[in-house]
Amino acid sequence: MSDTSGTLRPLRRPRPMRRALLAVVSTLALAAGAATAASPSASASVPPPPSGWTQVFADDFNGPAGSGVNTSNWRYATGKGYPGGPANWGTGEIETMTSSTDNVSLDGAGNLRITPRRDGAGNWTSGRIETNRADFQPPAGGKLRVEGRIQTPNVTGAAAKGYWPAFWMLGAPYRGN
Repeated sequence: MSDTSGTLRPLRRPRPMRRALLAVVSTLALAAGAATAASPSASASVPPPPSGWTQVFADDFNGPAGSGVNTSNWRYATGKGYPGGPANWGTGEIETMTSSTDNVSLDGAGNLRITPRRDGAGNWTSGRIETNRADFQPPAGGKLRVEGRIQTPNVTGAAAKGYWPAFWMLGAPYRGN
């Protein structure tokens, strides 16, 4: 299966807000870790939004196995951090993020794979993608809902050391700062 697979669906629901919400972007990241382990597959199609919600973005990661993400929806965040931002993405990550399909690819069954790799010199690479859109926000008086389906390898003990899957919702001002 994959290191990380997911379907992302920000939805809007016309209900009163309890607190202010910031515009959000979706980010998937995976810190360096051990080799991939086999795991059961899950349904990869985007389900319809619940009653009363309006879908504003979805990606089911359909595409040929080994291909990259749809760059109309996604951007690759590469290197070790945003220009002008904290080193190692501010989380102490040791890998270098790439746009290589060795690190970020579709599996051909509607899943995104983010695969950490280690070279002969011991250096790690992995992948990080973010939505191109930075305008996700609830309608006036409404709420914003974001869903993702994420699966990590079924490993434990020493084999699991270093895995750090993340699904972040960050405001647009975070990029580059």
